[in-house]
Amino acid sequence: LPWDEVHEEACLFEHVLSDKVADALEKFLGYPENCPHGHPIPDKEGRIKEQELLPLTELNPGDRAKVVELGENSRDILKELMALGILPGSIIELKQIAPFRGAYLISVNETSHYSISPVTAEKIKTIRE
Repeated sequence: LPWDEVHEEACLFEHVLSDKVADALEKFLGYPENCPHGHPIPDKEGRIKEQELLPLTELNPGDRAKVVELGENSRDILKELMALGILPGSIIELKQIAPFRGAYLISVNETSHYSISPVTAEKIKTIRE
């Protein structure tokens, strides 16, 4: 499935799968702890492994961070992030913030440089490197 459609499809599945099928699917997938967008998957008791994540907007210029979760399920924003290579596991360095709450200039995996809006930056959840 396209990366930007996974969340919607998974939401449909979770309401119709029996526990037996869900267990088999989980085993087949290798017992993932997170969805493709980085959101934690609850265990059988409904517990979620908590992490203290920072939105990209809370980093300072010069900070490096690992993308852990994309706090957005909008297909358009997910497509944009995927096109830029901003995925869970990516390393981002905040290079500069434009004045007056402007765009965030970032490097992704030490290769590409992009300018993203504060609205998009807020949805990128990270942990400092």
